[in-house]
Amino acid sequence: MAQIKINVGAVIGLSPTATYAKNTVANVKSYFNSTRNQVDGRVLNRNNLGNRMSSVSSQLSSIENRIISIKNMVEKGANNYHSTDVR
Repeated sequence: MAQIKINVGAVIGLSPTATYAKNTVANVKSYFNSTRNQVDGRVLNRNNLGNRMSSVSSQLSSIENRIISIKNMVEKGANNYHSTDVR
């Protein structure tokens, strides 16, 4: 039976990439919210635009949280693999 080897250091080394992705989404959300706050209220009230823009902002927050959850899960899995492999 073939063995599967995981390079734990390489997996954990990708952590900054996930953090960078999360920060990029956070920056997009920040710019988006800044732009939304500059739009006149009368415009936001048309065609439910204000609520739709709020929904986009919430979805961006959800994406941020999912990126961090994935990062944490992958790191935990790599660490668990390493501790099991060492035994």
